Amino acid sequence: MKKKKNSAETEMSFPQWVGEKGTYIYVLIMLVVFSLYCTNKMFNLVEDRKNFFQYLTVLYAFMLLPAAGQALYKLVKKPSELKLPGIDTVWMLFLLGGILLSTVISGDGKRIFWEMPTARSISGLCFIGCILVYFGVRRFGVFDGPVLWGWMAGSAVIYLFGILCSCGINFMHIQDGVEQRYYFISPLGGSNINATYVCLMLPFLMVMFLVGEGLFARVVSGAYLYMGFLFSFFIKTESSAITMVFGIFLLGYFALEKKEWFERYTQVVGIYLGAKLTIRILLYLFPDRLYPFDGIDLKLLDLKMILAEAAAWGLVAALQCLKKDVFRSAVFCIRKYLLGVVAAAALVFVVSLVAVNLMGEAVPEGSVFRHLMITDATFNARGFIWRRTAALLREEPLINKLFGNGLGSLYDQIYFGADRKALLEYMGGNAFYDPHNEYLQCLVDMGIAGFAGYIGLLVTTLVRALRRWKGSEWQMAVALTLAVYMVQALVNAYSIMHMPLLFIFLGFANGYMLRKGESGYDPLP
Repeated sequence: MKKKKNSAETEMSFPQWVGEKGTYIYVLIMLVVFSLYCTNKMFNLVEDRKNFFQYLTVLYAFMLLPAAGQALYKLVKKPSELKLPGIDTVWMLFLLGGILLSTVISGDGKRIFWEMPTARSISGLCFIGCILVYFGVRRFGVFDGPVLWGWMAGSAVIYLFGILCSCGINFMHIQDGVEQRYYFISPLGGSNINATYVCLMLPFLMVMFLVGEGLFARVVSGAYLYMGFLFSFFIKTESSAITMVFGIFLLGYFALEKKEWFERYTQVVGIYLGAKLTIRILLYLFPDRLYPFDGIDLKLLDLKMILAEAAAWGLVAALQCLKKDVFRSAVFCIRKYLLGVVAAAALVFVVSLVAVNLMGEAVPEGSVFRHLMITDATFNARGFIWRRTAALLREEPLINKLFGNGLGSLYDQIYFGADRKALLEYMGGNAFYDPHNEYLQCLVDMGIAGFAGYIGLLVTTLVRALRRWKGSEWQMAVALTLAVYMVQALVNAYSIMHMPLLFIFLGFANGYMLRKGESGYDPLP
């Protein structure tokens, strides 16, 4: 006969109950309301997010105090129970140190800590709030049905705003007073912020569609994916278009594991192609209402490209259906080799890219490698700020290399020098407030210490998920989401507009890894 557990072991204490329920309510509010909150339509969005996050997180911190006090009391009472911190805690200490030390070194610590350093950044207090939220969700977060529906509901409304505004419909008058309506299309503001947001929110639901149960859930998830794919094109950023393609290919690698998954994967691809075809039809019917596409988006929406993709998709679906899983089984046998080839090609590309740009003008004219050189015009002028950020990092003192210059410091570093006027004229009067690359942004803002903490947390979470995804559908969702997010981070920046949501997600990811053995915990509703 099994021994009965002590009631003290089975019952949740009041501080823990407050922590869990407080975390649950906090997460739902953040997922549903945070991205939509605005007091003056498209104006004052950054300040709105800062105030919303700060006040809500302060309330949440008070709800965590009883549990923190209880844990501290137990530790003082039984010091022998003190354990070594997990690797994610170590990375968080590096990140916290990077934030605090860079703020002190900046010489403008009061402003950087309490206020938004630039229009596209995050204050020191808000960043520390993200760390607090991470540990709260990691300890008490439970991902269940309502949280998933909250995830979908909040982001679906953002997609709806973006789709309608991109079609020339000033939905709920959100664009009143806005001159660049093609760029400011949702309560999140500009296209680059929207690109980062969709790359964080959409991949998770791609996996939910793949593995979820129940017809109703799949229909709703399918409609959500359709809106998400439309949105990823309508925001007209090359980063979202490229990362969505990358995400679909990576999802295909996971889908090869099971016949049912692969069949649903063909449906995901069909939804993606349907979204592209919808845009082509809208462009044909309402050419004057839709804002024009360019660059990679225009190439991906080319009718010949869509027809070729549809033909390949139809052939694969037909073979899978008629030949009773022969196609999937054949590709499954060689997928590791395919992955190895792709990984090797990516490594060669990265090494060549770095080598060519280090050599600079030493690369012979007419060489094929000249195409790998980053110029000021590369990737919609991002090359301009990448090159100047790299030069800044090379020339700055050792202490700044180690601990950074302060959050949001790049603008002052680049544009407050003697050549400020010349740089602004060169870029047509436009200024970059960040490096448009999270990895460079980390190094400038928080130095090697902050970079190690932030990137270390992302990488270790991703590696753990990749090691465990076959035994956990939740880990597959974590792996896909972080892989897509880290790719888009090459060309976008972190800010208050999405960082709290990222740290909530990371808290869930690492929390489940630590608690997966607990009874009654279902990571996938």
